[in-house]
Amino acid sequence: MEGNLVRALRGLLVDDDPRNSATIKRNLKHQFEGLGVEVAWEVADDSIEANEIVRQLAPFDFAIVDLFYSERSSDGLDATRNPSEKQFPDGFDVIKELHRKDPRTYSLLVTSRSDLRPAFRDEAMQYCKHAINRNELRDSPVWSFPVLARTIYEHVFFAGLIEGKQVDLDSDANLLAMVEEVGHSVASGAPFYGNEVV
Repeated sequence: MEGNLVRALRGLLVDDDPRNSATIKRNLKHQFEGLGVEVAWEVADDSIEANEIVRQLAPFDFAIVDLFYSERSSDGLDATRNPSEKQFPDGFDVIKELHRKDPRTYSLLVTSRSDLRPAFRDEAMQYCKHAINRNELRDSPVWSFPVLARTIYEHVFFAGLIEGKQVDLDSDANLLAMVEEVGHSVASGAPFYGNEVV
């Protein structure tokens, strides 16, 4: 399946710390190259810039967005502002806008807060695929960069966000198993194009 995409993936990376952005981009670039996939990146260092990028350039194939707790207090909003007068979007608002533009975008909401509340995580899951602690990208085998790159690649391919070249299912047992797992019944030798079995 590797290298079967007909164009570069379009990725959005939003983080207020350029060191985090550089680390994520470098690691994912390396992993995507191993899959034979190029990525055209848009990078924003604040949520205002990110929302403008989303308005102008969406849809994206995937997005990794920092929650920007620096703009929020522990109860969810900047304590100095009335919630009804919220002036600045945060990472959660960026995820919502990405979802509104195209709900198929693979969005990952990341926070450095270790106390990501279950209620917030549940709300976030309405708009993104996952809400995780930043340390999970480094320490968790479930969210390692190789796993994340593969997960994004498979999501984009099977969600029909990007067209693929013809794939011989008989030559890729893993691909055949994934196609059957997502509900397609595939006859041996049937060509597969993007999200359709013909």
